[in-house]
Amino acid sequence: MKRGVLSVIIACIGFYFMYKINLSGYHAFLGIKENTEIAPTTQVLSKLYKITILCIGLLSLYLGIISTIKKHKIGILGIVLSIVLIILACIPFSQYLQKNSAINTDFQNKKVTILAKMIKETYNL
Repeated sequence: MKRGVLSVIIACIGFYFMYKINLSGYHAFLGIKENTEIAPTTQVLSKLYKITILCIGLLSLYLGIISTIKKHKIGILGIVLSIVLIILACIPFSQYLQKNSAINTDFQNKKVTILAKMIKETYNL
């Protein structure tokens, strides 16, 4: 029974970790004002966090399976939570948060607008 409860606790920690990572990605995107590029370290850390969440989900799945084999019903809950965690780790929720924000995510259009503004200021049109 200890492994089943541990499986559920680890899955809940994985969900919290996934929430914090997606929230930090959203805040990193909000930090971009005039820049049109996302820092490479943000992209690398995003992949690292995804791998970490997948490892947490696999650990929870392993403990849930061991608990289920020993005939504890709580292991089934651990298995379900870990499978949901593994699936949700592949979905970038920060993109959905960005769609609801008031930030213009069309960077190509933003570059053209800034360029047109610079030309108008230069030639006093």
